Amino acid sequence: MVFDFEIRHWHLTHPTDDELNAIASILTAGFSTSPITILGSGGRKENEHTFHKVCAAGAAAGAYLFVAVLHGTNDIIGCVFFYPPGKAIMGDELQRAQGFDQYLAESLTEEQRDAFIQFEVKYGSLGDAVLPPGEKDRVWSVNSLAVAELYRKNGVARALLEAGEALAKADRSKVVFEAETDDTLKMYVHLGYTFVKTVLLDDVICHVIVKDFTV
Repeated sequence: MVFDFEIRHWHLTHPTDDELNAIASILTAGFSTSPITILGSGGRKENEHTFHKVCAAGAAAGAYLFVAVLHGTNDIIGCVFFYPPGKAIMGDELQRAQGFDQYLAESLTEEQRDAFIQFEVKYGSLGDAVLPPGEKDRVWSVNSLAVAELYRKNGVARALLEAGEALAKADRSKVVFEAETDDTLKMYVHLGYTFVKTVLLDDVICHVIVKDFTV
């Protein structure tokens, strides 16, 4: 399949509702079996789209949300979130104010909400467990890389990553990612990342990988 695409991004701004829905649809399809999606949705399929939508809105408002768009259209075919040093997914009030806390309050039971919040705390401390002391706050992190099924294996994922990596490269920093599956780990290693360590957070496997732009 031959097609042209371009990379766009939002930073400290807000995509339209239609754009967020398109991104959420790609993420819902790409991460339907992800333990984090299951935890964040309370195990309810009808919650998955909204869960990913508010996460994307948070990334655009508080960090960087990159998308791949078919050339000459506004059709989004892939996305990725990048967080600068000191930032994390849903790690501040600005991100959570884009609908995330409201989603947790309205869509999850108290038990489900508590379970997800406990996981957030553990996930937020993951960097301290695998990186040298003090390094977590000096690295970029990447999350939620996904490409619509029809457009996979055409360089879209690589282009999305490279767009975000350019920010870390300009900072002479590192990029950290946590892969949930062996296939995802292999893909990132193929794209130049180095495996660091595997950590088990409750039932979620996190293969921590790093790409170093400090040298």
